Amino acid sequence: MVFYIRFLKPPKVFAQQLKGHSTTLTVKALVTITTDLGDDFFPEDALIEVRLESLLGKPDYQTLKASTINWSRRARVLSIEIHVKCPDHAHQVQLHLAESNAVKTESISPLNPVPRIVHVRSDFFRLDSANDTEDVALTSRSERRFSMLNGHSQLAIWEDTANSIARHIWDAGISLVAFLEDLHKKPPRDEVSTLLNPLLFSRRKEPVHVLELGSGCGIVGIGIVQLFPNCKVHLTDLPEAMDILDFNISRAKPAERSKITKSTLDWSEEIHAPIASQQYNLIVVSDCTYSSDSLPDLVNTLRSLKSASEDGYILVGLKERHASEAIFFNLMQDAGMDIMGHVSVANDTHPNINAESKRIDIYLFRYKS
Repeated sequence: MVFYIRFLKPPKVFAQQLKGHSTTLTVKALVTITTDLGDDFFPEDALIEVRLESLLGKPDYQTLKASTINWSRRARVLSIEIHVKCPDHAHQVQLHLAESNAVKTESISPLNPVPRIVHVRSDFFRLDSANDTEDVALTSRSERRFSMLNGHSQLAIWEDTANSIARHIWDAGISLVAFLEDLHKKPPRDEVSTLLNPLLFSRRKEPVHVLELGSGCGIVGIGIVQLFPNCKVHLTDLPEAMDILDFNISRAKPAERSKITKSTLDWSEEIHAPIASQQYNLIVVSDCTYSSDSLPDLVNTLRSLKSASEDGYILVGLKERHASEAIFFNLMQDAGMDIMGHVSVANDTHPNINAESKRIDIYLFRYKS
């Protein structure tokens, strides 16, 4: 099971000037370390490194101040407070939090192996005393960065700090991108990678068309467009996810000849023409089976795409959270979609978490002819 450092409240800056002394700035924040659904907290003691990083050192960033703080196994929240002298000029800064033994010089979490605690950065904010003794609040976004392809590519995904889980990174999303990244490093070693490899590394002139359902903040679709050349990736979700999805798409760094677009798609409604008329080589669904109530609509949407994507594959990444999710496989079978391959990947080796909750299952389906 992967745990995430999350901002419960965006950082604030307080200025204090004592008589005869220079102005001191205090950055305060409130965070937690929890699961993707927020239904459990990190169950061990952990040392968290807190860094106040300035853009002045770009691209490596300059650390203005660093400190460590202890997370207790019984904790639910963690108060962050870091003090720094007021700079001569206003700095654009981020507050960066990561497990202490995971912080390296580049300060980027690798995708492989998936870290047990995923680091986080706040949105950028100005570090100055312009509003003396007043707090300066940030936006409600936070950023996570992952190093891909041995450091040659960086996947930067922004989330909403607010409580909407639809606009957060989920476990299967990280594990699915890590699995796809592995296709660059290793020969096919299972049914899923054996079938995907010739598709994603094809040298044909026509692009590989990829559609993602329930994209959330876009980690899987953006990961695909950055990993594989000559791909046209279209991301979809409900209207409330469009702001964060658009924000992340605008910062994506597509591979050669690859492009990424997005639009709204409600599984309970008819598929609109631009999506329904396109033939897709690959349809991606990641962490969308947790709500059994939405599964009939999801499967009906996949069935409706059959006429345009009959020869394509459906790649599903999921983490089984309750027994009711099993209905998904019955619905897929009844709708004429067969499992062509399956692989389980561990997304943590945490000793205090049961094996089932550690596992991410990746399935490859195909429409019956």
